[in-house]
Amino acid sequence: MSDRSVQEPRRLTYGFVAPYIWGDLSLNYLKGTVKGAETHDINLICVIGQTPKDPEDHNASANIAYELINKRLRDGLIIWASHIGQYLTEEELDQFYKKFEGIPIVSLGEVIGDYPAVAMDNHDGIVKLIDHLVEVHGYQKIGFIRGPEYHEASEERYAGYLAGIKKHNLPFEPRLVSQPRLISEGNGVKALADFLDDLQLKPKDDIEALVCVSDGVALGAIKELMRRGIKVPDQIGVVGFNNKNESRMTNPSITTIDPQLPFYGQIAVELLREVKKGKRISGKHYVESKLVIRGSCGCRSHIYDYQPRNSKQGGFISKADLERIISKIEIIATDFIRLPNTQWVSKLVECFFINIKDPTSSIFINYLNELLEELKYIDADSVGNFNMLITEMRYQVLPYLATAELMNRGCELWDQARLLVTQTIEFLDADYKTKIDGLLISLYTTNQTLMTSYDLDELKSVIEELLKKLRIPSCYLSLYEDPENPLEAARLVFAVTDNQRINLDNMDTRFVPADLVPDGILPTDRRYTMILHPLYYKDSQLGFALFETGPLDKAIYQILCSEISNALHRVMIFQELKESEKERTKLLKSLSEKNIELEQKIQERTADIQKVNQQLRIAIEQANAANVAKTRFLANISHEIRTPLNSIIGFAEVLSSTIDAEQHDNYVSLIIKESEKLVELINQILDLSKIEANKFSLTLEPFDIYDLLESLTSVYSATAQKKGLDYYCKIDDKIPARLIGDPLRLRQVLVNLIGNAIKFTAKGQVKVTTELANETWDKVTLLFKIIDTGIGIPKDRQKSIFDVFVQAEDSITRRYGGTGLGVSISKQLVQLMGGEIGLESEVDQGSTFWFTAVFEKAAPEEQIKEIAVNYDEFNIPESIQDCHILLVEDYPINRTLVKSHLRTLGCKISVAENGQKAVEMFKTGKYDLILMDVQMPKMDGCEATKIIRSLPFGLDVPIIGLTANAFEYDIAHYMHVGMNDVLTKPFRKHQLLNKVCHWLTNNTLELPTDEDNNTMDLAYLLEEFNYDTEFVLNLIDEFIKSAKDHIQVLEAAIMAQDSTRLVENAHRIKGAALNLSANDFAEVAAILEEQGKKNDITNAKVTLGLLIQQLDKFERFVEAKAKTLTLKLAEGGEEANESTRRR
Repeated sequence: MSDRSVQEPRRLTYGFVAPYIWGDLSLNYLKGTVKGAETHDINLICVIGQTPKDPEDHNASANIAYELINKRLRDGLIIWASHIGQYLTEEELDQFYKKFEGIPIVSLGEVIGDYPAVAMDNHDGIVKLIDHLVEVHGYQKIGFIRGPEYHEASEERYAGYLAGIKKHNLPFEPRLVSQPRLISEGNGVKALADFLDDLQLKPKDDIEALVCVSDGVALGAIKELMRRGIKVPDQIGVVGFNNKNESRMTNPSITTIDPQLPFYGQIAVELLREVKKGKRISGKHYVESKLVIRGSCGCRSHIYDYQPRNSKQGGFISKADLERIISKIEIIATDFIRLPNTQWVSKLVECFFINIKDPTSSIFINYLNELLEELKYIDADSVGNFNMLITEMRYQVLPYLATAELMNRGCELWDQARLLVTQTIEFLDADYKTKIDGLLISLYTTNQTLMTSYDLDELKSVIEELLKKLRIPSCYLSLYEDPENPLEAARLVFAVTDNQRINLDNMDTRFVPADLVPDGILPTDRRYTMILHPLYYKDSQLGFALFETGPLDKAIYQILCSEISNALHRVMIFQELKESEKERTKLLKSLSEKNIELEQKIQERTADIQKVNQQLRIAIEQANAANVAKTRFLANISHEIRTPLNSIIGFAEVLSSTIDAEQHDNYVSLIIKESEKLVELINQILDLSKIEANKFSLTLEPFDIYDLLESLTSVYSATAQKKGLDYYCKIDDKIPARLIGDPLRLRQVLVNLIGNAIKFTAKGQVKVTTELANETWDKVTLLFKIIDTGIGIPKDRQKSIFDVFVQAEDSITRRYGGTGLGVSISKQLVQLMGGEIGLESEVDQGSTFWFTAVFEKAAPEEQIKEIAVNYDEFNIPESIQDCHILLVEDYPINRTLVKSHLRTLGCKISVAENGQKAVEMFKTGKYDLILMDVQMPKMDGCEATKIIRSLPFGLDVPIIGLTANAFEYDIAHYMHVGMNDVLTKPFRKHQLLNKVCHWLTNNTLELPTDEDNNTMDLAYLLEEFNYDTEFVLNLIDEFIKSAKDHIQVLEAAIMAQDSTRLVENAHRIKGAALNLSANDFAEVAAILEEQGKKNDITNAKVTLGLLIQQLDKFERFVEAKAKTLTLKLAEGGEEANESTRRR
């Protein structure tokens, strides 16, 4: 790499910095910036990273693009600050800007430091809407649908509303203003429900017009009004903001504010040029918004029901009047229609009057068609604005058409003009759809080729052909030499300029990444607009790409880079594999040579045997290392299969929503179905590979074998019944109920074998039996049998049925589907459980699959009075009584449980209902330990922990997390955010007290443990609360009432398809149930929580029904057991009972 710096370019080169370039906002910003750069002959490079710290879609690997802004972009930067800084603090955003110190900067949307910014005129735009509603339509009762309070633009628009009604002396009525909500179409519907249902407002009488914070909200409001039979604008006017495409496509079309987005980039370029000249510029520079009048406000009547005002008598029109009309129309033309010929408005009006005089002429429509044809190729987006111009022409000209004949002739011409504009828009829409369809086909076919390309030269050829199809004139791909230190050096591996491939064989292609390309590569004889996009795979940096923009949608470059990144990573992995295979071959050859040498040395002298053996061991280890590289390749390639599958599913869903042909929809459904099968196959392969690599272990825990089989019966009896099959389940009553083993993996084996039995049985029955095969003092061996009357398995296939990917016959695979992996995995799991698996089968008679498994016995259940514990008998350190504990828990029942347990220690306890309250209390109080629930509303435990750790003395206090999420990665995450320890729900009293004592005194109490965890163990609860029967029963009663309330909330969440509320409430009710040992109920709640996370609303409805059944079962169980248990406790006498309570 030569030591050279980039020479000062002949042209200026500006950078446009954005997290993405899809959607109206970003594309219009970029479009205006490109136009400004073209006007002044300036090169433009658009740098695409990602929104930093985006909680929903964040991959920090993409943000390396911002580190490449250096040498080549020192002339100036335009930064989309409002989206770059969306999730950053002020300090973090300042640090982001400091990367570019010394470079002139203009921000879009938000002022950062002393840099100038181009911003949207939100306030005055809303005022213009209210001016129109009051002055033109005479509305007095005007409502407003707000956006979120934390959103600056939303609050500016709300301030504009307040200023607008004040300007016209209208009273402020709070009931006419909606609650602050996120900006979405759905929240427009909710706001209408607030107005019409909750507040009982009547359109026309109580509210005459609605100003909406955005077009999307307005669209939702209009749809809801129409659904209720309320006519817009006849009964209520509705206006929006932003002039989205949807606002003109709906009926009625929406009167709105056009923020003039393309002008932002142009103005930013002008400001950069002034800063470059040495001028000091700062603060916001607003782009004046424009009122776009359509039908939703009520102006429709002014267009179609116009009554001539001051109709002129006599001659047609004077020269002065004609010039005045032209000047009025030119105002619309200047703002909304951009044609190079400045005299076209004058000519269009003159052609109209020629047509009025001569009905046989078609000069007006012909000239309008010429203008539309020209505009299609210059600025297609503004074709629809001709409707506004025609409306203004009608308004200005109609008074001069003094007779009914002239008025009819004029209206006919305007109707023809509007029809011509509509036809042009339809043509443009169809043309755009055709291009997008072609683009999707090109991407799909290219993706298939990329998936099979394992050679870099072949990959370059595929990319070259794709560039031609997408009409991208220039492209430059560079790869980092060292992905661990990507900013040090890169190599240009592929270059196309003006559709010509550049031969890089004799060039020095090594360069500093901040230069973007080696010297002399980019065009110098013309300006260019390039898009810089990083190439990465997950957390691995690969390189970056520069694309010169072509005629298609700019968003295509992000999709293209994603596909190229995946293909490059696959090629690199394949190259590693090839090198590994070469090394392996070399090592094997060496091994062979060593064997020959060994034989010779054995004959010559036996004394050298040990030395030669040592060399052989080293060679074998090296060969095995090469084999490990191959295994690593297989693990990586599985992800590569998943990635294109996700793309296929995504494209299929897009096509399904846009193509009407029924046959195409069927194909799309098949694509999705088969793709999901392949993902399931990969998951099974990975399970199997873990077992074979000895990376798989069972998780041993107490469980109830009867409950496990009962839950499977409730599921599969229904499945069997749908197929017309009988389903039986029988369990030997000699089997102990409580066993220790891995219930999840036992369930997996049973689910697979029972599912197969039902799947391959067309009529008859499926029977599941469980027998006690062997028993010792501490273990049992169970024999499970799954018997069906299905198709059976031939004798010659029975031995291999447990091998990977094996089914009885190929025809079976074609008829029933599946891979055979499930049975193979079941065999491996059974062996891990110390058992065996086998089958007996006759073709067309049925099959019996059997397996054995060994389990430990759980500790026997003891009498309640025998496990009574007097905590005063244990040596609790006196220092704990002076400690102050902060309990952070949102669920009231759980708060009561934990506080009751902690009272044993005699320390002070304060309570916070959520993370936000906990942070406030920590700022003003002193605490020795915090018990922090993880999942809470307003602010969860993780976020609260991070904030507390950042406060003074926040690093000193121990924090113990309380959670029902017990997976290792969850616990690792909680530790990472700053928690010292984690206690998983449900926990026993001794577990809680031991944790607390450990962190307060570094000692633990020698409290007894009892791992017995029955479905509902009243005895356990009484033990935990010193046999206070009344307290325990009240606690259970409170739980049942709370559970019923939560079920109502869950029903509402499912009806509203609100997965967030579904997950939150299911999680809370699960945790409470676990703390009360209501395990069956908690298990169903956990299933409901997972379905909410997957947005599986359909199955959630069924699960909710099971949850209601479990609650009813739980309630009846408590009623029956409570009386018995109370009598049992009373056997020792009232005096003993009272003594126990006092203790």
